[in-house]
Amino acid sequence: MSYHILTPNEFKKFYPFKDLHSNDLNLILQKTAIDNLNKGNILFKQGDDDSDVFYLLSGSVKLKSANGAEYVLDADSEQARFPIANIKPRNFSAFAHVEGTSIARVPAQSIESLILDLDKDEYWMTGSMPSVSEERILDSEWMMALKGTPLFQKLQDEFLNQLFQVMEEKQFSADQSVINEGEPGDYFYLIKEGTCVVSRKKDGKDVELARLRATDSFGEDALISERPRNATVKMLTDGSLMRISKDDFQHFMFQPMVQWVEPKEAHRLLGKGVGIIDVRKNRDKNKTPKNAKYIPLFMLRNQLKRLEKGNGYLILCDDDHDGAIASYLFSKYGLDGYLLHRTNAPE
Repeated sequence: MSYHILTPNEFKKFYPFKDLHSNDLNLILQKTAIDNLNKGNILFKQGDDDSDVFYLLSGSVKLKSANGAEYVLDADSEQARFPIANIKPRNFSAFAHVEGTSIARVPAQSIESLILDLDKDEYWMTGSMPSVSEERILDSEWMMALKGTPLFQKLQDEFLNQLFQVMEEKQFSADQSVINEGEPGDYFYLIKEGTCVVSRKKDGKDVELARLRATDSFGEDALISERPRNATVKMLTDGSLMRISKDDFQHFMFQPMVQWVEPKEAHRLLGKGVGIIDVRKNRDKNKTPKNAKYIPLFMLRNQLKRLEKGNGYLILCDDDHDGAIASYLFSKYGLDGYLLHRTNAPE
């Protein structure tokens, strides 16, 4: 096993130590423990209420939650600059994912007393880090919460890790518009903090359609349909959103979510009892399987909430682009939507 030596310059890359004076930095380093781990070694368990702050120095760490969500955090990623899943009690368990993983354990009290200029009496009365510092240490928590959503559960870690690298964080104020109905689509948005309200014009008035909160997403319709925005999204509160460009959304999210199947695989799935969803614009009822359920594409989003989760669904389409949109929407709602090319529709 190789042993990691933490230097003051290396320590400065971690939040929130960048602007510390050398003397203060050395004081924290003196109280910091370095753990060199073997694969599978436990950093902490879900539910722990320890008093340490963990930073990943080398290797990678796997975060797991009781609901089955998993995420691998690599030392060379942007997210590794922040503490590992630091909300207490711990919302996740953390394990060394590879041999040669090293972590730094810093007493939370040391960070508070120097970074936040707290006196010891205040620390011992509160027993936790103040909310002002939690704004940036939520990154790991938010990533894991995102990984637990139906859409991101289906995204492979390879794409998820790359996706986090291309996300751009933007701050918004209450009542500020994020996207406007009728405008061209340019970004896909994920809510990190705050609440948004979705509305659409009807008879000259704004009609509220939904309210979105942390880990909810919006904006993909215009990106995948090549049509103008079909709704306006405004901030109801101050908040932070992560946005992904149209090209990155297509590459890292849309294409990987589309589940194409060959005819042989389609018939195997039918033998296992998958349902059939017909989204074709020009369908011939005489050539449509009797057990197929017809749902026009424009109605699919609302209908997906009512479909049962199980073996999945085979999608019949007469346009590959529409079929790809349908398959993506299935994934977003935690369903398997297998896309059969229009030339391969079973009869």
